[in-house]
Amino acid sequence: MGIFEDMYQRKLEDQRRNQEDQITAIADSFNKVTGDVNRLRELIEEITQPKIEYYSDFKMDEALNHLEDKYELFWDAANQCRDTKNQDGDWAKFRDAISQTLQPLAHDYSSAADKLALNAPNMAVFCTIWQAAETSMQEILERLDFDYSEFREIDFDPEVLHNLKRVAQQSFSTMSELGDQLIEEWSPFGDYHDNGWRASFDEQWAIFMETVEEIEKYSNHVRSMFSKLWEIKKQVELTHNISTGQSTDDPAIRLEKLAGLLEKGLITKEEFDQKKSKLLEEI
Repeated sequence: MGIFEDMYQRKLEDQRRNQEDQITAIADSFNKVTGDVNRLRELIEEITQPKIEYYSDFKMDEALNHLEDKYELFWDAANQCRDTKNQDGDWAKFRDAISQTLQPLAHDYSSAADKLALNAPNMAVFCTIWQAAETSMQEILERLDFDYSEFREIDFDPEVLHNLKRVAQQSFSTMSELGDQLIEEWSPFGDYHDNGWRASFDEQWAIFMETVEEIEKYSNHVRSMFSKLWEIKKQVELTHNISTGQSTDDPAIRLEKLAGLLEKGLITKEEFDQKKSKLLEEI
């Protein structure tokens, strides 16, 4: 083989390798753009799971459907481009379709998804915490459903619980107002601006939870004091009846009194059950 034939063969080999490299680069470009879109979609699904009660207030289903429409539009175009390339084998046209059609559609989807990913955390925080706050607020109201006139019988200032209740209600109200503000300003695909909402909400949530803990501590203390007072009264009454020769209260009557203490929240259900069991043994 002559020198010119060798040069020609090397040139053909170089052209073949160059063509293969170009095909590989085009295939890699297609795989990258489709892979990036799929990974972003998986991230959005992770962020928006599970569905939360207040999603409807933020019209999250509509936002996710809008995003899904963009995703399907991208993949319709991607499948069409790939099918056309498989039919005609024209890699140059496939390359042009990727740059001129798929990449703009991918950018449109990723731009919207990125904005939703930035905006979603505040919405998710509010929806999740607000459910817990509503439950805790209801428990506070039930826990503090005392007959405050009873406090004069024990060494405890009811104003302590009154003040804690007011603090809890104020922080609860502020969180509600912050939620209304977030809903009003909510734009799933708008540009995110940190206007201090999250810091304000976290601050109120911390105050609320700290107050809930204080209320639980003091109300448990109050119930314990009432329970001890009831025991003391029972012992005093028993001693008095013995010294005067009078009969003690009928167990059934004492059971009714015990039920009254439970109804007022002055003893726990567990304490009621324990004392009830003892009284029933006397009947």
